[in-house]
Amino acid sequence: MGDVYKIIFAIHDFFPQFSYATFPGHGQTVLWLETRKDFIPTWDSLEKISRLSYWDFEKFKDTHLLIRDPETILDQIKKSFA
Repeated sequence: MGDVYKIIFAIHDFFPQFSYATFPGHGQTVLWLETRKDFIPTWDSLEKISRLSYWDFEKFKDTHLLIRDPETILDQIKKSFA
């Protein structure tokens, strides 16, 4: 567990070629190859991301984890293959 959540923040800022979403409850995040539109990095620094605290996680989880219901996630993945 620990600070593994920071991976999502790094993906958000440094890998715009991937779309992602997080399943509710379990916190499992999936990635698929689809460029995110209107991409704007939040931190733009791995050092800044590495220094984030749990309170930062709480602050940004609603905007950056992209928690979606399973059906929505699967629909988004299917659309990316169309």
